[in-house]
Amino acid sequence: MKGTSINLFGFTSCQREISKAQTTSYDVAKKPLYPVIFEIIWSRPTGIFILNDPKYSVYPFEKEIIVTDGKMLIVKDVKLQKMTGQGWNYTLITFSS
Repeated sequence: MKGTSINLFGFTSCQREISKAQTTSYDVAKKPLYPVIFEIIWSRPTGIFILNDPKYSVYPFEKEIIVTDGKMLIVKDVKLQKMTGQGWNYTLITFSS
């Protein structure tokens, strides 16, 4: 899987802070689902839209990032992460653009 290029289909909502992604993952982990977090290392931040302005978002402080439909990314790493003291795990997939 490492080195494979993929295209993200649909408009993917992302957070800049891993702690926010982990909180959302915890909400998913309480259901019969398995959380996955994408970490994207941008060589050039193209194909994204940052919602950090009140003109674009009612929650500009969240600094949500939308990755556009079909954005090609390259898989750099896939690993299981344990949330210390939380009793749940998630998969971390690291991509580069």
